[in-house]
Amino acid sequence: MLAAAGVCAGFTAHEPVVSTRGERLDAMPAASAEFKFLLAIRSDRPLIDDLGYDPLQRLNLRSTPFTREVIDIPGWRMGRYRRQGAHLVAMQNPNLAEHLRAIKVHVDELVPVDFAGVVIIDYEPWWALWDRTTNKSSNEPFDARDGDYKDDWRDYIRAERSYLVDGLSAEQAEQVFKRTYQAFMRTFILSTYYRCKQLRPRASWGFYNYPQVLIHSDLTPFGVQGYGDLTHKASQINDEIAWFFEAVDVVSPRIYPSRRVLERVPSEGRQPGEITKSVHEKWLSSMVRESVRLANGKPVLPYHSPIFYTTQSFAREPVSQLQHEEVFRILAENGAAGVIVWHALRHREDLAQWERLWPEELLPAGVQADRALHGAP
Repeated sequence: MLAAAGVCAGFTAHEPVVSTRGERLDAMPAASAEFKFLLAIRSDRPLIDDLGYDPLQRLNLRSTPFTREVIDIPGWRMGRYRRQGAHLVAMQNPNLAEHLRAIKVHVDELVPVDFAGVVIIDYEPWWALWDRTTNKSSNEPFDARDGDYKDDWRDYIRAERSYLVDGLSAEQAEQVFKRTYQAFMRTFILSTYYRCKQLRPRASWGFYNYPQVLIHSDLTPFGVQGYGDLTHKASQINDEIAWFFEAVDVVSPRIYPSRRVLERVPSEGRQPGEITKSVHEKWLSSMVRESVRLANGKPVLPYHSPIFYTTQSFAREPVSQLQHEEVFRILAENGAAGVIVWHALRHREDLAQWERLWPEELLPAGVQADRALHGAP
């Protein structure tokens, strides 16, 4: 396969960090001299219509480390993806012909012919891995957005391909459900990637949130932050989709801030959702190292956010300059090739918040991190 083109050509490739068992965990890649700060910021159409112009087109990035060499594409705008679940794609378009035709239309609409940056497709909330796809029981119709992704796939197999599970025990049938689901997802994702690469070969293509974000999980021992030392079941499960990481040009895990990092613990103690810098580094470094391990030398570009995504009281508040700087440093020190900062302006309140957080928090953090990493003036 051709090496990743475009913006990724300037990135420094890293050796893999560790495998799941018995390898050196202290073999950390050096910080990349080509660490990139990419902005995937967009204004939603209602805001543009309300203002009569796109406010982000006026964003001046000169003399900053940030660039717009990235395009983020929501799943519903790329092919025949269906948020209701993989079963709906398999039922309505089993040979993916309609999906591939729609990709041509969408790529032509969204990606310039000569684009040589990064393009990330955001297919969620169901994933290539059966064990990392959530399931919420529901009695809604098969085409409802109700979160029962596994149950819907089981029902699809029983209804459309019952010969695969006839006479099997529940345990045996579950293995069939997993095997057929992951086989379909492999076909779906690879056909999407290769069609996009064919249409825009200069672009570097990837998919959002692979490997999937992990903070605490039953796939790691109690108390482990993220993927820990990468020897746990969570990492072993990621190896089941090695084909994904072998195909894509860039790897883009999600690292949206969900907990607030404190510079020092106040005398009255921490509030819910607040963590120390050391806890934050344990979690985030594990996410990056797992991504670097799976990427096997390809650029790792994690998705970061200038606001908090959390159930805590500070949800959607701006992230501090301190926390941004910590994120950028940890990414670079653990082998990431850069960062993608994603944010959407939906209405005037979002715009007012952006006009504060950009000059006060995000931009200064990027400038400081760029100076530390590259010795920039």
